[in-house]
Amino acid sequence: MLLKNVNIRIAISSKCNMNCLYCEGSDGFKPEKPGAMEDFRRKPLDEGEIDTKTLLHILKSFRTTGFEGLTLTGGEPLLRPDWDKLVKDAAGLGFKRIEITTNGMLLEAYINKHGQLPKELTKIKISLDTVDPDHFRKLTRGGDFNKIILALNKLDKQVPLRANKVLLKSELPYLPEYISECEKMGFSEISLLDLVYYSNRGNDEEKRFFQKEFVSFQEIEHFFKKKLQNSFTEGHKYGHALVLPSGMKIVMKDSDVAVRDKNCLKCPVYCQEGIYTVRIATDGNITYCPDYKGELPSIDGPAELASGTLDKKTAWLAQKISRAKKIDSFEEYAKKHAINFE
Repeated sequence: MLLKNVNIRIAISSKCNMNCLYCEGSDGFKPEKPGAMEDFRRKPLDEGEIDTKTLLHILKSFRTTGFEGLTLTGGEPLLRPDWDKLVKDAAGLGFKRIEITTNGMLLEAYINKHGQLPKELTKIKISLDTVDPDHFRKLTRGGDFNKIILALNKLDKQVPLRANKVLLKSELPYLPEYISECEKMGFSEISLLDLVYYSNRGNDEEKRFFQKEFVSFQEIEHFFKKKLQNSFTEGHKYGHALVLPSGMKIVMKDSDVAVRDKNCLKCPVYCQEGIYTVRIATDGNITYCPDYKGELPSIDGPAELASGTLDKKTAWLAQKISRAKKIDSFEEYAKKHAINFE
């Protein structure tokens, strides 16, 4: 795996302006998960977030090491007042891909105030699990679907626009309608995210939900062949991709083909995802594994920066990712965590 194909995922806000049902972090502080969604912190929220200057020094180290892409995430990244400055400064550091993953609720207000989004953005990803306004409101516990529509109408369509959807088995029959509506809304790409289960959280209800609703890539592949007469081709960096006759691109991760190294076999979590990206949390914690409980090794970014050893650490991460291999391992994952699908 080449580093130029790997995006660093940076949680730049530990807060969110929505309260989605599937997001454990949206209900406020929890000792085992002090941040929201992709914020893999080690320090309590009341210790605050690292300042922009420190974050940019950390990003500079990753760029020097050879990483070329980054994705701003959270929480909701637009809640950070200087998120746009981060975008511009990251471009100044030489990052070639600068993407943002947002729930879209604050986009219109930003465009109204500034006229447009930062021109340095190379892709906008909107978390959009449904195109039904009523279902959207229930799923997000009060979100206004119309705000996303208003924002989409003002976006510069020259910047690729992706819809991110966590795919559930119960929603599979409605997938063609979802794709069609996304095309009408101006999306050029859809990422079908496979449902993820973190066994180390010890949540039996979450496990039952996963066993009932998880959709494998093989099921999706069969669905597209039967319903849309189209097939995926391997080549997407974390899985598979296809392009519909309309030009709409569909990508999907394949949990069965996780990128792992030999240390994964010793891991107490042994996740679906393996080693496929680097994550920077709002406290500067750096990890290559999805680790909500802090069980796995991580790097204290600010401390390593202060001691002058961060470049060595980022080089170690780069080497680890570059040497990881795709392995058929979902069956082993299910066996390890006693997962039985319905």
